[in-house]
Amino acid sequence: RNIADAYSISIDGLLTENKDKIKNGHQIYMNLKSYYSDIKNNLFKAVKKSKLNEKQTAQLYILSNDMMQDILQSLELIITACDNHVKNSHKPLTELQAESLRKIEHDLLLYLHNIAEYLEGHEFGTINDLKNVKRSLFDNIELSLSRQVEGVNQKAYGFKNTDLVMCLLLETKDLIAI
Repeated sequence: RNIADAYSISIDGLLTENKDKIKNGHQIYMNLKSYYSDIKNNLFKAVKKSKLNEKQTAQLYILSNDMMQDILQSLELIITACDNHVKNSHKPLTELQAESLRKIEHDLLLYLHNIAEYLEGHEFGTINDLKNVKRSLFDNIELSLSRQVEGVNQKAYGFKNTDLVMCLLLETKDLIAI
């Protein structure tokens, strides 16, 4: 849920040009990073203590840690892109871009919320719902990427705008994939 909060607050900060919101998103990210740093430090101890027949468990710990690092890396890149854009007073996103980003944000929050519920309740029977939301998110991101390319071709979007939007879309896509 903290991942969703950091993402949402940062995107909202970008769209409302509110540096304080982005700073709050960054603080949530830093807390997450610190928390998972502690887990990573204890990971080696857990792997070392595991017996040979628990090899799969140790591998699962390592894989989970790697995925969390990937999530944090994408989240950091998203927050940094939002922060740099607002800090440097670049032009705000267009209405279409903002609307598209809000839709992706909404669907991502729903997706992450559903994942958290499934994990907490060990309720994996309806995982197809998650897969459908994931597919829809990917489709929306692809549509937004296509629109951005069209805007560049029509000279509607400059380099800074395109750099920001591409970063947000591609890192969000990575976040979803993980």
